[in-house]
Amino acid sequence: MKRDNLQDIWHKGSSNIEAQSSEDLKKLLEKKVVKVMRKHSFIDYISISVGITLFVLLVYAGIKRANDTYYLINNIVLCFVVAVFVVSGIRSHYKINYNTMSLPLRDWLRYRINEISKSQKMYPVRYFFAILMILPCYLSFFVYSINRSFLDVVTNQAFFPAFLIVFISGSFSSLLAMRNISLYKKKILKSLKKMYDQLCEQD
Repeated sequence: MKRDNLQDIWHKGSSNIEAQSSEDLKKLLEKKVVKVMRKHSFIDYISISVGITLFVLLVYAGIKRANDTYYLINNIVLCFVVAVFVVSGIRSHYKINYNTMSLPLRDWLRYRINEISKSQKMYPVRYFFAILMILPCYLSFFVYSINRSFLDVVTNQAFFPAFLIVFISGSFSSLLAMRNISLYKKKILKSLKKMYDQLCEQD
């Protein structure tokens, strides 16, 4: 691998880069790749942690209000959806970060680029389900907090304006959050692709 290409990838991350050998620069590149992947993992950790926390809260609330059939059904459905998201997130995180650790750097990069690209394509689906979950989640915690039956709350027209506001603001917030996460991951993906292209040019 040519030194100028390695230096370009490394973006002058080392003050004495000119004095280092190609092998040393390759090691620096590997460290940079790992650093980029840690940024990706950080987002995954947050998403998984939020999902697990929400799942626990829904289970706890459901147990405390086990005598309210409709409330229990609402929470069970939410728990199922959240569990699917959490398991899917953990599986995706494992596939991206822990599989094929013995591969050469170029193949290692290509594998992760493909997996992250697949993950990016799922964001519209995730947003759709997030929208569907906003109102049921709000109802779950709202009903629990005011200690009234689920059916009484959903049939009370006095609460409809609040439901509408929550749905609109929640939809917008979810869109904004997922957009920012998607853009952040696209930036990471772009960095990985650049490194991969530089490596391929040397073959």
